[in-house]
This record gives sequence, structure tokens and C-alpha cells, in this order.
Amino acid sequence: MNRIISILFCVLMVLTLFTACGKGSEQTGENNRILFNINLEKYIKLGEYKNVTVDTSSDEFEKYYNDVIKNDISENELYKKKTEGTVAKGDIANIDYVGKKDGVAFEGGTANGYDLEIGSNSFIDGFEEGLVGVKIGETVDLNLKFPEGYQSAELAGKEVVFTVKVNYVKSEEGLSPEEYYKDLGYKSLEEYKESVTKSAAEIYLMETAKKNAEVKDYPKVERNKLYKDYKVSAESNISSNYNMSFADYLKNVGQTETEFKNKALEEQIDPMLEQLMLVYAIADAEDIVIDKKAVDKQVDKMVEQYNREDITADYINDYYAKNYGDYYLEYITAYENVIEFLYENAKIK
Repeated sequence: MNRIISILFCVLMVLTLFTACGKGSEQTGENNRILFNINLEKYIKLGEYKNVTVDTSSDEFEKYYNDVIKNDISENELYKKKTEGTVAKGDIANIDYVGKKDGVAFEGGTANGYDLEIGSNSFIDGFEEGLVGVKIGETVDLNLKFPEGYQSAELAGKEVVFTVKVNYVKSEEGLSPEEYYKDLGYKSLEEYKESVTKSAAEIYLMETAKKNAEVKDYPKVERNKLYKDYKVSAESNISSNYNMSFADYLKNVGQTETEFKNKALEEQIDPMLEQLMLVYAIADAEDIVIDKKAVDKQVDKMVEQYNREDITADYINDYYAKNYGDYYLEYITAYENVIEFLYENAKIK
């Protein structure tokens, strides 16, 4: 379950709540749910999603299997620390750095234990390039210059020195399930592989249902609502991570707000809406009840899975409502119930 939740978390982290939902009418609210107070049949047509064959020995399935393993490694930071050699383009280098102008550290220019993908162009020109070829464990001074159009007037066009220490490089090379399955709480390698196979099959079934469905349109009210929530989340992240306003960020990346919105709708909001509509449409079609009782049961399962004294039902409810909207636990419940239905009604070979 935790593996599925981590996937949902990445996909839906910017969404917030909708309103109550009913089946077969525009404003019934008969299901007493939070999500979708609309008739989903107007927006999505379901295709084949039951009795789907999953060939676990096929090359196609192997990709899903390996993707689950990669997700486990990434989500649980099951990487090796490469402490020898040099930094190369494409590496994820863990670094400490201090930026100084005229010998004085400037605001926002210091960090410890920062993971930087070399070649991502996340930092100003010359920073990442200056780390290529540096020995792991060494400290270097990078003499750089902020661009003339930089959002901070104090730094725009100014020469600075970044003192950077390369702590290590993250490496997944050679990492195998035999080395980490116990870290994930599995009693045996076989138990872990069975879990990976089941998760891969579930993801395959959900993607198959999505491929076979036809999205007719997107609910305008919910679409606009999601964008507003996405923008609020983006503004908060920009402010905390880059210490700049939303307007300055747009100027820095050369975008208008209309361009930002259109890109967000295309790349973030609409794919999320498609996933949400698919899950709830299947739940409605199969009379899978997603109410407060079902959500409470799901939360209890999560508490049991975490198995920590500080993780209680109240904590989970408060945390997810505060950070991701009070629809989120309901969606997890819907997803878990629907994916279980798909798996039980599939032909696993």
C-alpha cells in the first residue's frame, strides 16, 4: 500500500478538494463524497477494464516490474554513496555551498547536503559546469557572475564566489533487491518480488483502463479550481525555495502568466483530472462505495502500515488535509478499492 501511496503522492501533490459527488445526476450528492459533484459520464467514457490479461513473463511487463523497483529505490533513497572518482554530467551530486559577494555571504546562497543534478541548469551559468571533473570529497571555489537580468537587484550582474564541497555522488549502479529488501520491511527476497509483481500488475491494469477510456471533456469548474490551487502551491514553493515573487519568477524564466497557465493545464492539471475521473468513474460503475466509513478504514490500514507511535489516525487526517486537501485520503481510498477490484478481476498469467 505504501508504494501505491507514494506514487499517488507524486502524481497528485498539487491538487486540493472538490465538492460532493453523485452518480448519474448533476447535483445529487447521493454518495456523500468530497470529489466530483458532477455526472462523470459527460466527461469520460470507460472502455475495457475488467478481465484484462497480464502476462508477467512478457517483455512489456518487465518494464513495469523494473519501474516499480526503480521507484522503491528512489522513494526510499536506497542509493549507494559514491565517495571516489570525479563528478560527471548527469550525476546527482550532494554538495555544501556558500555564495559570497565581496567576501560576504549573501541571502539564499548557502546550503548543506543539497542534491544537484549536474546538467539540469538549476543554478546560474558556470556553477554546474564548474563541478564537472571535480574529485568527490574536494572543495572548490567557483568564480561566477549573475546574469544582468537576475531577479535580485543586489545580485544582478554581480561577480560572486561559490565555495562548494562535493560530499558524494548518489549511485544506483549495481544495487539489487538482494541488498535492500529487508530495509523495506520484507521477510524474504521472494516476498519482496511477489509484492513488486503485484504492484507492477496493478499499475499495468490501471494504465490499461486509462488507455481504453475516452476523455470527452474536462469539467470547467474543477479545472479552473485545480489551476488556482496549483498556482498557490507554485507561488509558495517559489517563495520558499528561490526567495522571489511569482512575477519575478515568470520574468526570470521568460514566461507570461498565460503561458504558465496553459503549460500547467496541459502538463499537470488535465492528466490529473483524467486519473481522478477514471478512478471515480470505475468506482461508480461497479458500485464501489467511497464514503467516510471507507476512508476511516483506509486510514486505519495506513496507521498499521506505518507502525509508529506518533502516526495516529488523527495525525494522518490532519496532515493530508493540511498539505494536500481533504479530498486526498478519499482519493487514496477510491484508488485502493478500484485497483483491488481490477486485480481481482484480471487474468494474471
